[in-house]
Amino acid sequence: MKILALADTRRSPVLPEIPTTAEAGLPGLVSTGWFALAAPPKTPQPLASEIARAAVETIKTPDVQAKFRAASVEPVGNSPGEMAAFIAEETRRWSDIIKKNNIVVD
Repeated sequence: MKILALADTRRSPVLPEIPTTAEAGLPGLVSTGWFALAAPPKTPQPLASEIARAAVETIKTPDVQAKFRAASVEPVGNSPGEMAAFIAEETRRWSDIIKKNNIVVD
């Protein structure tokens, strides 16, 4: 089996020799799995900010990074604003695909 490309926006540190789909000529093909930490909508902003700061600080520690990578997960640790922008982009991307292909839930 030969891996032709990764359906991501950046190369994997685990497989740096494998190009992204954009590098392979398919710039619109992006499909990755991701996880996020979310607080209830009415969480006070100072508390939400403190939780986000602590989560990012923890994700950035070498031992936590190693555990994520051992599970084949590349840890990111974005700010709440960066995560909101990412979710908005994912929503736009998949909404377009769902509409263009008339995908419905049976």
